[in-house]
Amino acid sequence: MIRSKGKIKWTRPELLEAVKKGQTEVVKELLQKDPSLASTVDTDGVSALMKSVYYRKTDITSLLLSAGIDLNIFEAAATGEINRLKTLLAADQGWPPHTQRMVSPRWDLLPS
Repeated sequence: MIRSKGKIKWTRPELLEAVKKGQTEVVKELLQKDPSLASTVDTDGVSALMKSVYYRKTDITSLLLSAGIDLNIFEAAATGEINRLKTLLAADQGWPPHTQRMVSPRWDLLPS
């Protein structure tokens, strides 16, 4: 699947398999043919980017980030994209009242 501004499109699993196996050149070729593949997610909703982080494929993580995908809060946190993380945290006003103390952002703890 490919997520695109909230929409999900189906795609073949070649990119996800290449990420999992650490096939950097295959990922590079697939992204050159179709940059939108960088937003691919599996059937469980796990993105190609998060798979590259989970499998510690740093070269592939860099390739996917350079494709300019719109990072969600989990991807921003996992890849150290602090400015994006700050933006997402600041925009989210949907914390339930009983959890606000637990999840309230501590801006002083984030690197500047």
